[in-house]
Amino acid sequence: MAGPRQAEVRGTAALERVVSRARAGLGADRAALVLREDDALLLAAGDAGAEDLAARVLEAGRPVVVRDARGASAGAPVHAEGTLRGALCACARDPERGFDEADLELLGELAALAGDLLDQAAGRARLEGAVQAGVEALSGLLDLRDGTVPRGAGEIVSLVRRVADRLVEANPGAADELRELLREHGVARPAGGRFARRTQPTAPPRQALAGAFERLERLPALAEPRDRLLRRLREEPLVVGEIVATIESDLALVIAVLRAANLVAPRPGRGVASVPEAIRGLELRGLEILVSRIPAVDFFQRSPAWRTPAERFRLHALAVQAAAGRLADELGHEDADELAVAALLHDVGKLVLVDAYPGYPERVHGSAATPEERLRAERRELGIDHALVGGVLVRRWGLPTRLGTAIERHHAPDAEGPAALLRLADLLAHYAHGRPIDPGALLQASRRVGLAPQALRRVMYELPGGGVRRRAREPSPLTPKELEAVRGLAEGKLYKEIAAALGVTTSTIRSHLHAAYRKMGAADRAQAVLIAAERGWL
Repeated sequence: MAGPRQAEVRGTAALERVVSRARAGLGADRAALVLREDDALLLAAGDAGAEDLAARVLEAGRPVVVRDARGASAGAPVHAEGTLRGALCACARDPERGFDEADLELLGELAALAGDLLDQAAGRARLEGAVQAGVEALSGLLDLRDGTVPRGAGEIVSLVRRVADRLVEANPGAADELRELLREHGVARPAGGRFARRTQPTAPPRQALAGAFERLERLPALAEPRDRLLRRLREEPLVVGEIVATIESDLALVIAVLRAANLVAPRPGRGVASVPEAIRGLELRGLEILVSRIPAVDFFQRSPAWRTPAERFRLHALAVQAAAGRLADELGHEDADELAVAALLHDVGKLVLVDAYPGYPERVHGSAATPEERLRAERRELGIDHALVGGVLVRRWGLPTRLGTAIERHHAPDAEGPAALLRLADLLAHYAHGRPIDPGALLQASRRVGLAPQALRRVMYELPGGGVRRRAREPSPLTPKELEAVRGLAEGKLYKEIAAALGVTTSTIRSHLHAAYRKMGAADRAQAVLIAAERGWL
């Protein structure tokens, strides 16, 4: 019987490495990447003989494990270009070989990597096809200029040169063909190595950026959170968690409070990068005076000083903040408070570009859809991007360097630490609001922070519905035992059930709970659970 037909795919060497990793990582005798082309199953990389298993995976649309007299095998689906393209399979001759959950997770990650490589190869093929179509279109334009358009020929030559430059930027391999095409039609290339003559850059001049930095000093807060914060600062008893939450809901409030806290922070030192720490460093009376002097604008009253209302950026920032909080919870991130500030400020550079460049963002981004495409458009059109500008601005305000670095690097594929978490949170926020994202970028970002594929799927499912756990914004006054007792109440347990779980007597649990009620100012168990849940202690 003839072996399976070979799939014609780009990047075969990289795919073979993925298959080799599957073979070695799972201790398999054979491994293969099988792709579906129309109704046929084709071998893209690896060993023949896994077509039946691949067919099962494609039919099920999920990982499949098979054990029979021929041995044991496992397969995971491979998605590329938004469709189920094939399966990554691993086979062992030993029928007793077990493929456990960890094996399937590894196989799934390698299948996702294979999908990323297929996406990249397809993207390169589309780009080369588009460049070739562009070369043919340029040839047609030059024929038109030579034959039927005596007037305006100079404009056509100028257009041809500019388009040729863009085509070579997209695919440097087309340079020789374009050079020959222009030579055939008598179009000389200007000095400097480019097809087009230098034109005035579209980027805003240095003084425009400096002016935008200055104007952002007067960024107004939204009236509702500003007024709500003033009321909470004057209430008795003071609920620090609510004060923190209100400040963290508005760009201008966070900026003003952190700048003030860093002005009075001891130096040298790490600086203040979280709202709870900033509140501890500022006296409450001083905080009230500071907030009362922040200008405020109502949503229904547009300020002529700002071309694009900051509310538009605030809503996305809050979505990223929520996603970052969920990721911090999933991964046990050590400083969720600093991450919340970085998430709120991650796109602050866009406010600078809006002020400095009248065509931003629409004229700059054009048809760019995903975050990565828009960043490339900014660098191409402006020579800078909003992440870089945001990092510069945060340092200019005197905020800690680590905060500026996280903001500056939040789109970098090789980002680490808080910047990597911000990148993933940003992609998840776009996904939750139905905006285009690159699935390959999402998978790469999740792997970068160590988020397992199953956990990523869980977050993607829960986040659009508001599946974010409340973060503790003020320290709990309860002892660990008192907190465990309150947590038992929240789970609906009786005193004796809580006592049995903690290995103490019922009277001890009763004492813990009475002490907890007193510290929280709660009248009964229901109110105690409610207070603890609202303040994020559970």
